[in-house]
Amino acid sequence: MEKALRPIESHPVVHLHGDLKPEHLLVDGQDLHVVDWEASGRGPAVVDYADVVFHLVRDLIYEDALPGRIPVDRMAELPLEGPVLAWRLILWLDRRRPSDIDLISMHDVDRLTAEEHPAAACMELARVVSFLRAAGVPR
Repeated sequence: MEKALRPIESHPVVHLHGDLKPEHLLVDGQDLHVVDWEASGRGPAVVDYADVVFHLVRDLIYEDALPGRIPVDRMAELPLEGPVLAWRLILWLDRRRPSDIDLISMHDVDRLTAEEHPAAACMELARVVSFLRAAGVPR
C-alpha cells in the first residue's frame, strides 16, 4: 500500500479540509460555505478528493443505490486513483467495529489499488462498499 500511495506525493500540497462530505457544505443562496474544519491540515489535494468520492459512494450505497447507478462519470473528472480510494476505505473500516476491517480481503484491496482510471476505481469502491454493507458494517 505504501508503494501504491507514493504517486500522491506528486500532487500539489494544499490546505485540506480533511472531512469533506455533504453535511459540511452549506448553501446560502448563491454562496457555498464549508464548515467543520477540525480535521484540517496540509497535504496532497487528492486526499480531499478521495474524501468527497468515498462519502458520496458510501452514502449512495447505504441509501440503497445499486453500484451500477453511482455517477462515476462525474467522479472521473477528479484526479484520483485506486490507491487513494483504497486508503480511504481502510481508514473508514478502521473507525468501525474492530471486526469490520477483517471483512475486507487483501484481494479486494489489491483490486482497488490496481485501478488507475477514476471511473473504474469508483466502481470497484462501490462494489466493495456494497459488499461491506450487506455484511452488516454500519455506515
